[in-house]
Amino acid sequence: MELKEKVKRFEVFLVLLAILLAVLWFLNPEGNYEPILVLIGLIITFFEVLRRRATSRGEIAVQGLAHEAQENNNLDNALNPIQSSGISIEDILAGIDPQNYTGIQITQFVKRNSGIEVVWQVKVHNIKPAFEHDPESDLYLVFSPESQEGESFPEVIVAVFNRCFEGDLAAISSGDKAIIKGRVSFSELAGEYSLTLKDSELVRFSKIA
Repeated sequence: MELKEKVKRFEVFLVLLAILLAVLWFLNPEGNYEPILVLIGLIITFFEVLRRRATSRGEIAVQGLAHEAQENNNLDNALNPIQSSGISIEDILAGIDPQNYTGIQITQFVKRNSGIEVVWQVKVHNIKPAFEHDPESDLYLVFSPESQEGESFPEVIVAVFNRCFEGDLAAISSGDKAIIKGRVSFSELAGEYSLTLKDSELVRFSKIA
């Protein structure tokens, strides 16, 4: 039998004994039961204090483990830079390719994946405003999948950035590699879909050698 179970049973015994002594004291006021009842009360209080201290230590230990886990997670993120996440560019492009799927299948694919958040590693081609003479217009980062680097005709895709990110994008040049995140969006023209990344943000980038 565990110690906690023994202590619990002993406490129950003390409570029952205290009740019995209280009844006897009520029936016989002349009986000298008060010191015993006080002693029982002190013992029960002592056990309650011990229980609360043990519970407090357990909570502190749990909080310490949670804090340690968070620190380990932060360290892991620092040692392992952000990689692509969510559905890949290649899978998106394959999903809207009429050579791979029927029109109905492509439409279902577009509905299923519109608006999902992704993080992609890309090769930057250039950055330009959506409207050349509008200083408030969005910025277009034109890129291709990093996996297609070296191909003669890589897929060219646009990531749309709010103008407030102009400072972040100013240091990027053509040919740089970047990690960007955003939401998948599709546009249809003449029955064919094209891919765009909306609400884009720059996670990090690296200059070409």
